[in-house]
Amino acid sequence: MYEELFSRFTEEFKSSIEDPDLHLSYTDRQRIKGGEYAEVAEKKLPALERRIYWAKANAGVAAALLAFGAVLTALSLVEIGEGWTLEEFFFPLFFAFCMGIAALGGMWRMMKLERQRLLCELVAAYSEEEAVEDEEIAAA
Repeated sequence: MYEELFSRFTEEFKSSIEDPDLHLSYTDRQRIKGGEYAEVAEKKLPALERRIYWAKANAGVAAALLAFGAVLTALSLVEIGEGWTLEEFFFPLFFAFCMGIAALGGMWRMMKLERQRLLCELVAAYSEEEAVEDEEIAAA
């Protein structure tokens, strides 16, 4: 079970090459080959938490802009009345569409970061558990 978890941890961070803070450096890869999974995971946790914080802040800004786009659309409807055309709604609808896409991208990024954070916490917890089991076996 531990080997599967550790291999998932290694693969998850190998695939994050677009994010240099989370990508495994050469030193980290060598430490993982040496079995130091917990140390690498604990080293990655602060960077992950910082990225998650900023992703949440960006999602808040995107949500505020999306709400602003909805208000613009509603004001356009009130101002125009019943005889509206799509041309009059183009800018507010385009703005809301773009903010919706930005919000979806932020949610996808947040899910990936949360998955990596939980995986790091699991690796650290299982490594501690494995160390305790090794100590118990050595003591017996």
